[in-house]
Amino acid sequence: MSRSFGTLAESFEAQARAKRVWLETFSEGRNKRPDHEIEHKREEMECLEEGAQWFRRAAARDKGRVA
Repeated sequence: MSRSFGTLAESFEAQARAKRVWLETFSEGRNKRPDHEIEHKREEMECLEEGAQWFRRAAARDKGRVA
């Protein structure tokens, strides 16, 4: 199944938002998770955000091209 760069960017952004919510929920307070889990989720979120940026740039570059 082939997806457009824009669709992939949206998917990555949604996944990054979910990681951000997790971090907000479990980074402090009585629900705080171990530091290594928090750091792992933060790294995943940053990778997803970077991937989304790459896909957004690719979508913008390909916009207007005729297949």
